[in-house]
Amino acid sequence: MADTAESDPQVRRYRYTSPGCSVIVTVVVLGLSGLAVRLATDESWVLPLAVIAPVAVPVLYLFLEMVWSTTNVGDDHLTVRRLLRTRRTAWRDIVAIEIEVISADPNAARRGAQPTGVALVYDRAGRRFLPPGFESSPVASLEEKLRPIRETWESRRGKEWTPLPEAVEGAKADAREGRTVETSVVTAVGRGWYAMRGAFGVLMLVLAIAAVNGWLGAMPSVWAIAGVVAGVFVGVFLGSLAFDRRRGQVQ
Repeated sequence: MADTAESDPQVRRYRYTSPGCSVIVTVVVLGLSGLAVRLATDESWVLPLAVIAPVAVPVLYLFLEMVWSTTNVGDDHLTVRRLLRTRRTAWRDIVAIEIEVISADPNAARRGAQPTGVALVYDRAGRRFLPPGFESSPVASLEEKLRPIRETWESRRGKEWTPLPEAVEGAKADAREGRTVETSVVTAVGRGWYAMRGAFGVLMLVLAIAAVNGWLGAMPSVWAIAGVVAGVFVGVFLGSLAFDRRRGQVQ
């Protein structure tokens, strides 16, 4: 999603574009917060609270990261703002803006499905980074979304700009030896998101069956259900990172 910064109408701002994920994460965070308050008032739940806290903190961090992170496209530079870091890169120091396919179904062509990719920016120092708002999406959609940024880059990088293919190739070589943490995190978030949606669907089915049979009184509270959904997301997210690290895909 793109909008215009209020402080500078010349700056285009892009944010994460999955409102459904934001809504569910918000519900989960509120559920965990309510559960934490409830457990904190009962001393017998100190141990469960200590177990739930490590789950709630990563979910809260991811929520704040999604809300805070932006890609700001200005006249002189591209700014990537994240929760704990802001990276500002002059247009002349960007050597490539490309799309990397992160998942491709071999049967996609037969089914008419698009491969999924992420946008990557390469700078002259041989680094690459993921701009927020250009996360995992169909390649064709990303190409369309990147077009105005590429046009701004090409018009603002200056006449003295020269390509630096060795910087791009060096970054890609590093990625082949071990994917960057950022790319792995995006993949892990995607896996966690699908797992969380599946868990949410299963829990809704269980609640529906319980309602039909009059078992709702024996079902856990909404806070416990939110905690389970959050736990599924965090478990799959951390498991994905650990799996990639074990395979040597994350440095």
